[in-house]
This record gives sequence, structure tokens and C-alpha cells, in this order.
Amino acid sequence: MTDPAIQTKLTEILQLLKRQQSTPSAQPSSAHTDDVDAFQVLDNADATTTGPQAATIEPLRRPGRGRAVEYVKATESSFDDLAAAEDFLNDIAGLSDGKRMSKCNDYGSKRTATSQLRYRCPFARKKGFAVCKFVGMISCDLAGKRTVYVSAGPHIPHQPLPGFEEYHAENTRKEKLRSIVDDCVKKGAKVDATLRAVIDEGMAASDGITKELETFVYNRRAKVIKTLNLGVPKPGDSMLELIEFCEANSAIPSDPDSVFCLCHRMGDDDSRDFMAIFSTRRLLETNGRLSTVCLDYTFKLSWCSMPVVAYGGLLAPSRFCMLALGYSISESASSVKFLMESVRDTCRALSIQHCPDTMVGDAAGGYDVAWEGVRRLLRLEPPTAMDADFVL
Repeated sequence: MTDPAIQTKLTEILQLLKRQQSTPSAQPSSAHTDDVDAFQVLDNADATTTGPQAATIEPLRRPGRGRAVEYVKATESSFDDLAAAEDFLNDIAGLSDGKRMSKCNDYGSKRTATSQLRYRCPFARKKGFAVCKFVGMISCDLAGKRTVYVSAGPHIPHQPLPGFEEYHAENTRKEKLRSIVDDCVKKGAKVDATLRAVIDEGMAASDGITKELETFVYNRRAKVIKTLNLGVPKPGDSMLELIEFCEANSAIPSDPDSVFCLCHRMGDDDSRDFMAIFSTRRLLETNGRLSTVCLDYTFKLSWCSMPVVAYGGLLAPSRFCMLALGYSISESASSVKFLMESVRDTCRALSIQHCPDTMVGDAAGGYDVAWEGVRRLLRLEPPTAMDADFVL
């Protein structure tokens, strides 16, 4: 029916309703009949409506989330430990190559007083494979007993999709590129050196450095530099935890790129200063023999609430080579001397001749006093024999 036809039917319905209101109560049967006829007219109008108007009359329905998962008990036994329950779930899943079920969500129910952890197969969203619908659940009651459930039906073997070989080869290539870039970042290599390492490993031709490869290297470098973890755990917020952190990492590590604490002074008897200095074996072994050193305090950094002190060597014409980095709230002669002595003692333990003869710094008054004291100790109190020129 067209729009005028629908409007005509609605007008008839309104007239019937008006007659029903004006009819006396002594004739209920006639009013009831008119009411039924009115709604029958409306039903007939809706049923015979066709064309574009019919689509606008139909109510809109949101798409559903699909069929609910049917869980069955994997075993009648219960587990006291979550790790044991997860191990059993992984055994039931039959995954190989060290793969495990991935936790995807958790729920709590006040009605049943239980909590549920939901798991899915790692191949559910793995590129190059068909979607796996095998899921698992671990339910925990108030007594701490954990029950393992799995979806009904077998765990179907995972079949690769067409084109998996190409995807796998590209993924393997990217993994090798990531390892090369990560190793170069840990060694402090620049972008040019990283690209040369990529060429040396046969991952690109000497004239095959594309824009995509450069973008990949830059993005990976930025990500690694931002999230690089050198194997040293983050200390706590209290002073006691900070002292324990420095003491736990004070030994010289075997890894040349691992950070360790050269010295720290922040106890109750060290009210003169609050400082800690850090370095790595590679920095000391590479830059510890330079004859010219430089030291400076940097204040008001956005990422550190205390002054940061940097100590390193200088190479002509204007290259700074880091030796140690730390924080110190006091830019005094005793703090500077304590830092230099710590670097000297650590280099001595590594059989490195740290004997600078020139220091570059600003006009801070404590630098002169500290340099004179450290230079005297370096020259006149060597750990081993020295020649006639007082050179270690």
C-alpha cells in the first residue's frame, strides 16, 4: 500500500475510536466489535504493506554475539593451586612446542559465589592458521577449590591456511631483524651501524636498503630504547628498598652490558649527601683509559626529581664517552671525590688503568679540591708497582 492508503486506514481507526467513546455504556458489545474491527484494519494494513515503506516499519535488531560455549568438566578432581590447574588445562589442550592456553578474561558471580578465569587456544588469533574455537575455564569457589572445564568437543588439529609458507618466511625474517636491531641497541650502535649489521648478516643487499627497512629499524630502535630492560629489577619507593637495591647490585657482573652500582651513600650516618652511581663493564673497559675526563651536574630534569651527575671521558674534537651516571643532591667536593674514587677502584678491580691527567668542568668550587685529591691518590697511591714517571 502507498502512503495515502495508510493515512486513510489510520483516519478510519480514529473515527471508530471516537464513536466508541461517544457510545453509551449500555452497548458494550457494539463498542467491543468496533474496537476489534479497528485493530483488524490496522493489522491488515501492516500485512499488506510492501515496498520501501515495509523496511522502515520493521524494528531494528542488534546482531547477537553468537552461540554460547558449552563447557564440560575436564576432570572430577579439584586443584588447590592455580598453577596446577593451568598445567592440567594445558595438558588437556594437547599443545606442543611449549605453547600454553592464553588467559582472555575473568568473571565473578555473586549468586554462585564463584570466580571464573577464561582461556583460549593460542591459535584462536594466530596469523596463518584457521580460527580455533577450543576454550577452557577454571572456576574457583569460596573454599579455594579450582575446577577445570573445557569446551565440548575435541580439540581439532590446527591447519595452516593457504599462503602460510610465505607468511612464515616473512615472520622469520622479521624476528631475525629484531634480534639484530636489539643487539645493536644494547651495544650503543647508531642507525648507520645497525644497517651495516643488517647487510653483514645477509638480511639485505648493500644497495637494497629500502625505505620500509629503514622505517622498521627506526621504529624497532625507538621501542627497544624505551622499554629496554638490562636485567636489573626496579627498586621500591622507600629508602630502605633503595639501599637494598644498591647493595644487591654492587657486585661486578659477568655480563658486560648489565648495570651495577659503583657506590652509594644514603644511610643514616651519611647526612652529607644522598647519592648513587651506576655503570657497566663495557663502559669502564671502553672509556676507562681516556686521559681527559669531564664531570657535570644536571638539575631540574623532568624524569628525575634529584640532580643527575654524569662522569666520562673526552675524545677530540668533541665526543663525550660515558663512564658513570647517577644522582646526587649535593654538588660538593666530597661527593665528586667519592664518585671519582669509586670509578678508580672499580677500574682497578677490572685491571683497567684509569689515570686521567686532565679534567674539564664548569666553575664549581668543589671540582678543584676533588680533582687535586683524586689526582694525588691516583698518582701516589697505585695498587701495583709504578715506573720512574709515576705511571701505573
